[in-house]
Amino acid sequence: EPRALECYKKASTLDPTCVEAWEGIGYYLDVCDDDLKGAEKAFRKAIELGGTPDCYAGLARVVAQLGRADEARELLRECPYTDDEAVAEMIEEIEEGVWDRGS
Repeated sequence: EPRALECYKKASTLDPTCVEAWEGIGYYLDVCDDDLKGAEKAFRKAIELGGTPDCYAGLARVVAQLGRADEARELLRECPYTDDEAVAEMIEEIEEGVWDRGS
């Protein structure tokens, strides 16, 4: 297991309420491992714990990559960070089809 992922997982074990640990796991699984299902679970856990705008953007990106762009847009439009730049950028990228995988 790569060191970064190992550290995120250890942090989530030491403090299961650590939003940053779950967010880190989500981004790692998405970007480095291409484990979209695992990334979705990690981002959802981070959001359940009070996630940041980046958690919502990460989850939406993963959901869009899984072929659920409508769900991704809805998630971002209903999140508590609709005015955040990261959220606005992700909505735009999803609208443009940046994260479509040609399903």
